[in-house]
Amino acid sequence: MIHAAFIKNVNKTPCKWWPKVEGLKRRKTLRFKAGLNILWGRNGTGKSTLLTALARYFHCEQGGHSVVTGNSVRAMSLDLFRDDLCTGMKVEHDGQPVFYVNPSQAIGLIGGGAGFDDDFFMEGVMNTTAHISAGQTTLMRTNMVMKKLKEGVKEIEFKQKPPEGIEKMLKPTSDEKGPVTILLDEPDRSMDIDFARQLWDLLPLLARERQIIVATHHPFALGCDNEVYQANFIDLGDKEYRGTCTELVRGLGELTKLP
Repeated sequence: MIHAAFIKNVNKTPCKWWPKVEGLKRRKTLRFKAGLNILWGRNGTGKSTLLTALARYFHCEQGGHSVVTGNSVRAMSLDLFRDDLCTGMKVEHDGQPVFYVNPSQAIGLIGGGAGFDDDFFMEGVMNTTAHISAGQTTLMRTNMVMKKLKEGVKEIEFKQKPPEGIEKMLKPTSDEKGPVTILLDEPDRSMDIDFARQLWDLLPLLARERQIIVATHHPFALGCDNEVYQANFIDLGDKEYRGTCTELVRGLGELTKLP
């Protein structure tokens, strides 16, 4: 479980563009709860940037689950030609592997799909041979990561010995184990409305035994702010934006009264 992220130096986070992101450049602390955490905000406020930073910190951006590789270590380096690590973000966590779903990212491919990633070769083959729609691609790539979760991966995998600084980052800051963490970057992207509805019915149920941190624009997510689900909304950027969105969604019913 991820408890919190503390920004010590905006110029040394795992995402070099962090200082330019309006919703993050002045944010010093981000706290997460067990269960469902929803990142909400306008485009450009930092939802995907935050998830990318966490995915790189826990070495799950490359393959969808925590595996320390040469590429994942380089992603946590400030410069390819220096040994300095991205130490500007400190994360409180329990040391468990983290899972990451980003439908726009093809696991197993590098260079924009120009070549295969040797660390995740079979996943790359699956992504190159699938000739499906954008929505079906979202489902396929989500299922690839969920399969690893179902297999019961309990430990962070090391394909090479990392620098001491990386080992220190991955050591738990607390002895008590919480639920496993799943990072979801717009898992409803390009989905049919009925499938998106099913997803947002399912996520609160999955979050009863897991920690889910999800970035979304989907109006169905707004239904998770009630006495039953009580999702932890993390508003990035304009604090009034979520209220505005809620009112706009409620106003959809008024369309039926138009002449």
